[in-house]
Amino acid sequence: MLQTRLKSVNLLSQPLERKCAFQRTSKLRVRASEQQQDKKPKVPDKPPSKYKAQTRLDVVLEELKTSGLNTSKAKELLKAWDKAGVKDADQLRKLLVKRSLQPLTGTLLQALVDSIICFGGFNVASLASASDGFPSRLLFILAGNFVGLYYLFGIVLELGLAAAILYSTFKYGTSSTELLVAVRQVAGPASGLNIVDKASSVVNTLKVLQALEEVARLMQEMYGQSTGEARDSLKNLSAMLTLSRAKSDLGFDPEQYGLTEKQAGNVALAFSEFDLNDNGSLDISEIGNLCSSLGWRLEEAELKEAYMTLDADKDGKVDFKEFVDWWCLRCPLDKRP
Repeated sequence: MLQTRLKSVNLLSQPLERKCAFQRTSKLRVRASEQQQDKKPKVPDKPPSKYKAQTRLDVVLEELKTSGLNTSKAKELLKAWDKAGVKDADQLRKLLVKRSLQPLTGTLLQALVDSIICFGGFNVASLASASDGFPSRLLFILAGNFVGLYYLFGIVLELGLAAAILYSTFKYGTSSTELLVAVRQVAGPASGLNIVDKASSVVNTLKVLQALEEVARLMQEMYGQSTGEARDSLKNLSAMLTLSRAKSDLGFDPEQYGLTEKQAGNVALAFSEFDLNDNGSLDISEIGNLCSSLGWRLEEAELKEAYMTLDADKDGKVDFKEFVDWWCLRCPLDKRP
């Protein structure tokens, strides 16, 4: 029964007659290895500019990690969009405008209140300076001007924050709520001084926006004008972070697998989609989700055997390099996206 089930789902798209799925997959690995030794795929050299862009992209991705816009946050935001029924860019734009209203309205209302207080402070200072013979007029002038200037500075910062929210909402596809969460993570603990916290919020918001701008530019430089829907959303950020981590932690090199950077990015996109806990590897339940998405309905025993097959080094997890091994076997060289 186990052999029949594994043959019916055609786990690695190579229907060989073997006694069990594990033997069939092992033969496929040996066979693929021999083919790669006999005829190693030629990958065109990347121009020096792409190497430079890749290096800069890695630096920017590290900056995004520290700013809170990591793989997990990207996935959480994507899930929220899916639950809201977002299917295309127009729906996303409408959703983001709707979600931006609350924090944006709060920021603008605070700016309005600060404007009233600011006007009151300057007005008190003006009245005090015009009142000759008023005993404490110097004190009122100083206090009024101080309050006016303090809240004037706050107004400027609040308007800057509101502009940053609108800018990020329409240009980057990040909701203002998520952006502010990321900003708080960049800023760290609050200082307790309202004006200092506002300044920190604005400065760090601009840092996040600058990093996202740099990612967009580098992706365009590396992959060209048209890169497909997969690279037009936060999925791209999730995939790039996954690929960056695989290169730094596992020594992953796309050229060793006959992959271009773009193809490696597509594999990372698939991997990050199913790495739900963002630990850099797939556990058995995540492999089950992967199989289900491909239309494979496996029993528990079949799933365990498939998992053991993919776990080449038998360390109890399927890391990104093992996932790439499986993907390269499953997807022919001439049909890789």
